Amino acid sequence: QSSKGSGPLFCQDSRSYYFAKTPSGRMGQQTSTHKLKCAFEEDKTIFSGQTVAPKEKFTKTWIVSNTGQEPWPSNVELKRLKKFRKIKQLNKPGKLPDKVLPGDLVDASVRLVAPGKPGEYIAEYRMYDKNTRKLFGDVLRAKIVVRR
Repeated sequence: QSSKGSGPLFCQDSRSYYFAKTPSGRMGQQTSTHKLKCAFEEDKTIFSGQTVAPKEKFTKTWIVSNTGQEPWPSNVELKRLKKFRKIKQLNKPGKLPDKVLPGDLVDASVRLVAPGKPGEYIAEYRMYDKNTRKLFGDVLRAKIVVRR
């Protein structure tokens, strides 16, 4: 069970990387120093690959945890990734608690509407720190199948 608030989410393991010059002047891959962490724990509603009706409105909820050593500030929000746009988002993702402490579990939710045509569809989200303007944590995915 979640210990705090609600908002939108789903996660798979991912890391942020950037390229920087090494002492020899070559470009090398470095792990991001961003300290905020988010891990997917489980789907609470609309499980991966769940069948829905054409144009059905639904709420997707993930349970996520702060796996970092820093609390999440109050301006952290869920941000939709642009890769997949077929599932329409009905509103902004739900608000997260003002402060999510290390180890806290949080419900993350978003209202979506399925496309009208049959098929498999995906919407992806990640946490976004407005202070640093950086995405962080696991990718949160809503994967649905629209039936005929």
